[in-house]
Amino acid sequence: MPRIGTTTKGDTAIKLENALRLDTARTGYREGEWVDEGPRLRQFRTRQEMSQQRLAEFLGVKVGAVSRWETGKQRCPAWVRRVLTLGDEIAQLQTTLLVERMEAAELRRENWLLRQWKINSRH
Repeated sequence: MPRIGTTTKGDTAIKLENALRLDTARTGYREGEWVDEGPRLRQFRTRQEMSQQRLAEFLGVKVGAVSRWETGKQRCPAWVRRVLTLGDEIAQLQTTLLVERMEAAELRRENWLLRQWKINSRH
């Protein structure tokens, strides 16, 4: 599965601020709310092949917080769920694009083979 990356810590902070500004009616979560997302957070991190350190940097939190969230020792802020949802949506779009590119490449290959067959059958 494709990875989600960031460029600089400043860019990450801006992306997270934008993610936090999501319409609360759409997400159903209020600022300051806490949720149990440890298993989903770990699953997201392992799918993206991220260390806890890298995920902590991406989220702008300490690695200990990520560890506590994943083990269930502490609940996550609701904004983590929003970030995970966005991350899942981005990964889904990347996967869809990859599949579409692979299908297009296969069609080009089939068309090329068909042209070669037509050229060879003339001789």
